[in-house]
Amino acid sequence: MVSENLNRNEWAIRNDQHKLMRQLPRPEELYDLEADPMEQENLLRDGSNVDSILAELRGQLAMIRE
Repeated sequence: MVSENLNRNEWAIRNDQHKLMRQLPRPEELYDLEADPMEQENLLRDGSNVDSILAELRGQLAMIRE
């Protein structure tokens, strides 16, 4: 897990395979860094089943922010 920026308007958190990021006012973005290292395909836009990935990364972010 790596947090790249933890301010409230811009942040990113990742694990070995995925990166979840947000830059307000835009919505969250999720990338598969193994399949898409250039971060071109936002998994949240294509209807992928990513609920477990989101839960993991959001949980890690919440622990860091405590």
